[in-house]
Parts: sequence; structure tokens; C-alpha cells
Amino acid sequence: MAKKKRLAMVVDACVAQAAGRSDVGSRKCLKWMLGYCHRFAMNEEMRKEWEHHEADFSRIWRNAMEQKGKILHLGRQDSGPLKNRIRALELGRPSGKRIMEKMLT
Repeated sequence: MAKKKRLAMVVDACVAQAAGRSDVGSRKCLKWMLGYCHRFAMNEEMRKEWEHHEADFSRIWRNAMEQKGKILHLGRQDSGPLKNRIRALELGRPSGKRIMEKMLT
């Protein structure tokens, strides 16, 4: 039998915040990740953002993921190469580039 591929997924802090407002889609997403072999990938900046925005439900979920060893801690990430690729994109609106670059700061 083939070994299952474990994916590491990034979940934005807005999902953590929405789950606290009883957002059904956000809660289903988090519960699904907890039930399968996939992991939650986060760097230090994301951890701080999660701690700032997470609600009780999200905090309990993140602690459960941590206890199961399902959080992939990435440490500090160099976003320089990604910023260069974003700048090279030919988008119809320059605001799209600004939004993507802002997400990397």
C-alpha cells in the first residue's frame, strides 16, 4: 500500500478569527485538518498574527494540532525571491502587486 503524502498547509489568521464568530466554513476547514494527516505550516510572523487574532475555538484547535505534532514551524523566511517574482508579474492593475507585496512584510 502506498504511503500517504502529508501536506503542510498555511492557514491565514483571518480563518482563526472567523472560526471564533461561528463561521461554519472556517470551523469545518480547521476540523478537517485536525482529522487528517496534513500539517499546519507557520513561521514566526504567522504565529504572532494568529495569537493576535485567534478566538477560543482556534486556540483550542492550534493546541490540539501542536499536541499531535501536526504543526510545522518554519522559522524566519526570506521573502526577497518571492517579492522579485511578484514584481515581475504583468498584472492588469498595479494595486494587485501592492497587495501581494504588503502580505510579505
